[in-house]
Amino acid sequence: MSAVSTVHVSPHASMADRMVVGALSASARLKNEANKLIIRYDGWFLVLLAVLLVLSFILFAAMVIWCFQNGRYQFTGNWDWGADHNHVFVECR
Repeated sequence: MSAVSTVHVSPHASMADRMVVGALSASARLKNEANKLIIRYDGWFLVLLAVLLVLSFILFAAMVIWCFQNGRYQFTGNWDWGADHNHVFVECR
């Protein structure tokens, strides 16, 4: 349901009254469209976060499987990122 309510103008309203209501409606429509764009942007942001979360889980699961297949049952590691570098270190013990 839209956050903007519909304004009904009497057929006997003056031209000035119709212009005021039209201007208010245009402003309300503009705000409604801006809100739709914001919601659409937030939706893509959430999808991106969900994809990154799934990829990190897949990476974690792959590391666990790799260690179990090597006969070891522990792994350790660290990661570091900066403005010009990204490093991931994984060690199976």
